[in-house]
Amino acid sequence: MPKLIDTPEGTDMIGVRKKVNNLLSKARNSAKPDKCILCGKPQTSFCNSHSVPQLSLKNIAENGKVLHASVLMGIDVIKGVNNSGTFHFICNECDGTFFQDYENEQNLKAMPTDKMLAEIAVKNILLQLSKRGQEKELYRELQKEFHAYTNLEDLEEIKQKNYSFIRTLLIKILRADIRYYIGLCYPIKFPLQFRVPLLWRKI
Repeated sequence: MPKLIDTPEGTDMIGVRKKVNNLLSKARNSAKPDKCILCGKPQTSFCNSHSVPQLSLKNIAENGKVLHASVLMGIDVIKGVNNSGTFHFICNECDGTFFQDYENEQNLKAMPTDKMLAEIAVKNILLQLSKRGQEKELYRELQKEFHAYTNLEDLEEIKQKNYSFIRTLLIKILRADIRYYIGLCYPIKFPLQFRVPLLWRKI
């Protein structure tokens, strides 16, 4: 698998990885909110919530490890089931209450209901909120360490400290009588030598 980025010869990769992991760890900790995004209750620790249920991840894992899609870009990212697609934005009570339909193995064997699709939508939103929050905090850590940016004040304008609006939106998605429509995807088979990426344009 080709590498996305070539590192200079003689680079201390162990030291680099430690430095990067330390920055990422600080960013993750700083990005955690003070309250659960769903119930609004103050929290000192958050649930290690999965966007994809662990029972599904275990089915595709090898020796407890999951290979991520970034391998397509030449980056071999392998994580354990416990750390794949996780976020720390909600409390244990909400994680166990709001997503019971989606995280039920028997339900996953049948066509998903509107409630399950709503739960999936909320999980995906929470995962993206977590990622964006970590990215913003990572910028701050990079600024402290390397003075990498000249316009960091712009980041202050987009930082979302008040999650009340987001909380209202997510609860509405979970509780509203919303109809979801599932589009069926049909595989198109080509001879191996003619397989190329297909580009789709939204009309």
